[in-house]
Amino acid sequence: MTPEELGHELLQYIEHPELSEQIKPYRDLFSEGLISALCAKTYDEQFRDVQYALKIANLTTEVAKIIDTPEAAGLAAWNVGNVYGAMNKYQDANNHFWEAEQFFESIKSLKRVAGLRINRAGNLCAMGQYDEALSLAKSARKICAEIGEEGDVYLGNLELTVGWVYEEIGEFEEALAAYDNGRSLFVKHDHPLQVALIDQNRAHLYMNLDSFEASERLFLSAREIFKKGNYLRELARVNLNLGELAYKTGHYQKALTRLNSAYDGFSDIPVPVEMAYVNIKRSNVYLQLNLINEMIQMADSAMQICLRQKMKREYVTCLINLGTGHLKLENYDQASHFFERARRNARQQNTPIRLMLIDINRAELAYKNKNPKRSKRILQRVLKSDNHLLIPNLEARIRLLLARCELMLNTPKLDFIEENLQITVEICQTYHLKQLLAETYVVLGDTAVYRQDYQSAGADYRQAVVEIKSLKAHFSIDELHIGYLDTQSEIYQKLLAVVNQLHLQTGDYLDELISAIDEAQMAAAPLQTQIESGQRERLSELQKTWNWYQNKLHDAKERSEAQKIESNLHHLETQLAEAHRQAQLHQDASIHTTAQSDLRPAKNQQMGDLQSCLDSKKGVIQFYETNQMLNAVVITKTETHWHPDIISLETLQRQSKAWQFFLNQSLNTDGNEKVALAHLQRFYQTVWQRLSRSIDSLPELFLSMPPNWYSLPINAFFDGSQFLIEQASLTYFSSLDRLLKSFTPSLKSTKAVIAGFSQNGRLPATIQEAKAVSKTLEASHEIHTLIEEKATIPTLQQIARQANILHLASHAIFRPDNPLFSWIQLADGRLTMADIYHWTFEKRPLIVLSACETGQGLPKGGGLMGLSRSLEAAGAGELILSRWRLEDNSSAQIMEKFYEIITHSKESFDTAVALQAAQKWAIKQNIPLFFWASFLYISN
Repeated sequence: MTPEELGHELLQYIEHPELSEQIKPYRDLFSEGLISALCAKTYDEQFRDVQYALKIANLTTEVAKIIDTPEAAGLAAWNVGNVYGAMNKYQDANNHFWEAEQFFESIKSLKRVAGLRINRAGNLCAMGQYDEALSLAKSARKICAEIGEEGDVYLGNLELTVGWVYEEIGEFEEALAAYDNGRSLFVKHDHPLQVALIDQNRAHLYMNLDSFEASERLFLSAREIFKKGNYLRELARVNLNLGELAYKTGHYQKALTRLNSAYDGFSDIPVPVEMAYVNIKRSNVYLQLNLINEMIQMADSAMQICLRQKMKREYVTCLINLGTGHLKLENYDQASHFFERARRNARQQNTPIRLMLIDINRAELAYKNKNPKRSKRILQRVLKSDNHLLIPNLEARIRLLLARCELMLNTPKLDFIEENLQITVEICQTYHLKQLLAETYVVLGDTAVYRQDYQSAGADYRQAVVEIKSLKAHFSIDELHIGYLDTQSEIYQKLLAVVNQLHLQTGDYLDELISAIDEAQMAAAPLQTQIESGQRERLSELQKTWNWYQNKLHDAKERSEAQKIESNLHHLETQLAEAHRQAQLHQDASIHTTAQSDLRPAKNQQMGDLQSCLDSKKGVIQFYETNQMLNAVVITKTETHWHPDIISLETLQRQSKAWQFFLNQSLNTDGNEKVALAHLQRFYQTVWQRLSRSIDSLPELFLSMPPNWYSLPINAFFDGSQFLIEQASLTYFSSLDRLLKSFTPSLKSTKAVIAGFSQNGRLPATIQEAKAVSKTLEASHEIHTLIEEKATIPTLQQIARQANILHLASHAIFRPDNPLFSWIQLADGRLTMADIYHWTFEKRPLIVLSACETGQGLPKGGGLMGLSRSLEAAGAGELILSRWRLEDNSSAQIMEKFYEIITHSKESFDTAVALQAAQKWAIKQNIPLFFWASFLYISN
């Protein structure tokens, strides 16, 4: 029996609790050749399943005890050390390497001693002890020189380790030279796995130098070798590196997809430390997507593992990420605390690259704290002292921040700003750093505004928008898309402000102003998302748990009990939101956005198209914000009117808060309609009266609103004798492009799905409403009615897929603290915004949510995060929603009247006009305005 065959025979006992007893019958066949065979098997397996590799290593130790020679004992100890190293238990690994080295020194096996010192040097590097690692590597190199060609493979591993150390301390040329030397040795002796391993390190170095194309080629080449050998651990590492590469090139969703694959790969093995490292990289991506609380949680959990495992390098990275997260949240004291801790640790480890990153973040902190002089001092010191370490993206970040700081000063040096920004543009264009390039164009625009050169500023901001569009085109998951745009929305607002100023000065930029308003509003148009059926089971289980906690919270009698449930709910919602993201990340986003770089097109084709579609009855009003004022543009078939500075945002906010306070009080009491009319008349006078001449006698109005002002009760604005809804129908829309593509639903061959749930009898009118709506529509529609226990989430999802009308009468809650978990109550649980994202409405239906607060949303990224957004993403063509809480009897009457009106239409119906008619009827019936005015109509 060969040593390999014997080793295979012995593997059947590695799970046995009495391993040493089980292998004794084979002892006469044991040899040092068997030890070598088991070591080879362990080495191979540690790239696939490190836990299985450890079991083989333990078997090797038991065999070595029986053989009882220094060679066998040394090889066995080395073998165990290798596995502990693969598990990132570096101190344990070094203890075994030291033990093995003593055995081999006793028999003067120089080659083995050299190999062990190389391994120890690698572990020291992993623990952040770079000087010690280089010193040990130097002694190993001497031994390899004595051995000659026989030690070439050891020398190749030495070069791999030395290259890693040099990369960590920022000596990039030395690192690349070491990697190249090692690679040539592995190629010479035909070691494809080692070639792939060193190529992966070379790729990582190229990535850190911002040579992204070369980096990707090497990663993909290495991946093919790892695939061929089924080296699962290394495949996971390649995905980790490809994820980091996608992050650096601004492809954030792709980065998360790669990192998720890496995480799954490491968890299958499992390797908890590597899983923590993936989470460090994930936290970087989450920062760019404005998922800051999740980012901080992820970095903090990774940091705890790094502390336990004494991973000093990664620990510093976690501290940097935590500081950056708190900086984003404007928790400046917390951010400073983490940066100082990171700086102390990085100094102890002598890691100049991390020190530079920390100093850049400290400078950012000083800038945010309105201390540009301190920020400049830090940055200029970095530029002066660490110039040889300046990789392109770091230099670009430093110069960009220097320009920002200078611009913050009372008398900035414009030449200094423009010199730094020009260098930054060149770096970003050379290395395809699109995110930094967009930020650079913004500062160029800010500088032009300072010079009052609004034409140049507009061109610069437009170019920034071009770069942002190219990056946002890679998203297919709406939550990530709107989160990213939330970090970039200021760019759109700056472009809008500059074009507004140009029009104010010249009166010649109205078309461009309309386009800029539209672009700011449509930047975050919802994206439809699907998930694979295999992903639904985990989501379903988490959703059941979430519903259970919600019921417990509803029934909680003591405040202490409720607080405990709320804490558990918060943790669960973080898990559930992350599960929804993971379930969607299998998708590949396609490029679906094109960008226009010219500030002033010769002809605004969109405007011409729009005016040709309008008739004498219709008018479009685009509200927008600039310079802390609300403004508007009114477009009719024949004219365009500009209304600047209608009302200050501060005054409007004050009026809105007063109305909201009064409304909340009134909904809990009978309410005082005279006081309500006073509020609504004030709105009319301050917001609407200036527009009235432009839209006088237009019975159909289309409104585009900034997300902050969807809550304004425009339909109830009161001129002293009439409500606005009595004068015109109102349609809300998000972009001119979508308005141009709007359609009028046909009554022929339509399917209506009506669901009613009374919340266990608490809202009896919802059942009456559902039955009345069904009866009203039965003559003209194929009706599917789901009442009480039949109104379940799966049933509704299945039937509504082909619906032309979907009506839901139930209870709903908007969650401003976490909009993804805003919900509508159904028989088997709460249907959340997160759930609706995964639905599909194939017929672009009219959806009516006759429930409380369904039209509310959290302004984010140019859009509203609320139930309406998820419905739009799922394919809703039209929406009727509520701005605030409803009274179920009044809602039932208004909805019944609405459907009665649309069924009396001969061929087609105009939803906005039908809702207007129902609300006018409610006014005549003396239904309190609190109930009819809540409803608004949105066209998609």
